[in-house]
Amino acid sequence: MDRRVALTGCDTWSYGPVPPEDPAEPFVVPQTLNVRHGVVVAENLRLAQLAADGLAEFLFVVSHAKLRGATGAWVAPLAIV
Repeated sequence: MDRRVALTGCDTWSYGPVPPEDPAEPFVVPQTLNVRHGVVVAENLRLAQLAADGLAEFLFVVSHAKLRGATGAWVAPLAIV
């Protein structure tokens, strides 16, 4: 089934393994998601409480600073249940 994923999130600062499996190619996972598939990666999310509550669906709202030419930025994520 085509899910049309636009954003993925994790509760760590790195979406891939640290140290990298191949030191010559660090951060392969976020690069693959961003560059090859156009999927945004949100890191450092606080997901433990949502998982503990067994929450499977929620409205995810994210706002960010207006930046020009940036490849990353800080955001203000919010889960509305």
